Amino acid sequence: MLTVYNIYNNSSGHLDVSELLPLAATETALIGGDFNCHHRDLHSSAPNNRDGRHLVGVLESTSGGSLLNTGEPTHICGGRLDLTFVSSTLRCNSKWNTHPTITSDHFAIFCQLDVTPLPPPPPNPPRWNMRKANWAAFRQSLEKQLEGTTPPEDLDQHEEFLTNTFHAAADEAIPRSKPPKKQRKDHWFYDQRVRVLNNRLNAARRLYRRHPTDTNRALLREVVHHTRQEKKSIQEQKWIEWCQSIDSHTSLSSMWSKLRAVSGKKFPAPPSHRNPQLEAEHLASSFAMRSSSTQLPDPTIHALNRLQQGRERAIELACLAKAGTDPPITSHELIKAEKRSRDTAPGRDQLCTHCS
Repeated sequence: MLTVYNIYNNSSGHLDVSELLPLAATETALIGGDFNCHHRDLHSSAPNNRDGRHLVGVLESTSGGSLLNTGEPTHICGGRLDLTFVSSTLRCNSKWNTHPTITSDHFAIFCQLDVTPLPPPPPNPPRWNMRKANWAAFRQSLEKQLEGTTPPEDLDQHEEFLTNTFHAAADEAIPRSKPPKKQRKDHWFYDQRVRVLNNRLNAARRLYRRHPTDTNRALLREVVHHTRQEKKSIQEQKWIEWCQSIDSHTSLSSMWSKLRAVSGKKFPAPPSHRNPQLEAEHLASSFAMRSSSTQLPDPTIHALNRLQQGRERAIELACLAKAGTDPPITSHELIKAEKRSRDTAPGRDQLCTHCS
């Protein structure tokens, strides 16, 4: 996966890429934009400026990024402010050039990178079909597995034990959903008339492929034109028939499925990242580091340390004070708090119902 960062640095601002450029060493990235930097190492003919010295210093101290620019001007006045950096793993087979046609005072830039395409994402795992569930068998299996077992005392292990028990009971009493069938784009209006039109079109194509004469070319064009007109008429007819069939009992799910089929749009593809769990943890740790109290100014940190003891004492007193919500939760309250509606995203445990 290639991550693209687009940068614009105002000429009156102060550039800081001390955190951005090192990303090229940890991920496959392209960093480009108008940096407004002048430095001889950046192929600039203007005198070095502060932002240029800062950018070159970060680039020299970072081993993961490489400059693609060849020295060709990127501005109509001869400037070279538009810079492109890539990860060092992409540098060897990369190509960089400008386009002569412009729509502003900057030239368009073409970058050709040799990036290995990601493998197709795996299909979604089958879910339990709740509509065909045998709840009596599910309850019996659950009671049988829980009978005579002692759950662990650790809370995390207890949760894992209950989740595994629910999964085992569901596998016995609830069938799994089948993978969706692949459908053609014209499945929503396909009928006998479309089948005949396709056969005629294929026959005309085979005839022209075997005998590529002017007469057969003209025949093929006529058949293609006729097929398109007829299919368009059939589509309009099917669309009108479906619109007339909509009433107050038509579900939104069926309507959206039909609209997606008519528009030709498929269902959203699953995340194509190689390791979404690792990427999520990386983003979470990066956010935690940026939002940590250690990033605060020194006076603020000293003030927090000075107030910490008093705040901890106030929390301890609040915990010792009696409150009306201290009595333990009863089974009636648990049943009342149970979420009756089905979750569209059940989570990692795949359980569709939780306590709200």
